[in-house]
Amino acid sequence: MIKKTLKVDLFQSGQDGLTFTMYENELGFITSSVREIKGKYIVTIPDAFKDFAKFFCPQNRQVFNTVGNVENSFVLFTQIISDSEIEITTQDIDGAYWEDSLAYVPLHLEVYFNDFVD
Repeated sequence: MIKKTLKVDLFQSGQDGLTFTMYENELGFITSSVREIKGKYIVTIPDAFKDFAKFFCPQNRQVFNTVGNVENSFVLFTQIISDSEIEITTQDIDGAYWEDSLAYVPLHLEVYFNDFVD
């Protein structure tokens, strides 16, 4: 298996898409980040996930607390939705999309590809 890694911190406010502080990126250039609705974002990295075998995101389904009380906690969900896109959502403890306000939220993706040709 070949592993490619993406490590960033996520930032977002208001109705903007996500922005990133990049630490490691072996997947390719991030061409866009769009806010579809409150708490739901689509990030595009052209052909980054084409023919992937599996992916791992340690923050997937992890609870983050932004201020120190339960009302400001959210769960981060990450999934690959196409050859070029990932969907990142934030939801409160009741499953509703969480308000738009992210700062220094870590995201680490490991995407695995087969190292042989069919």
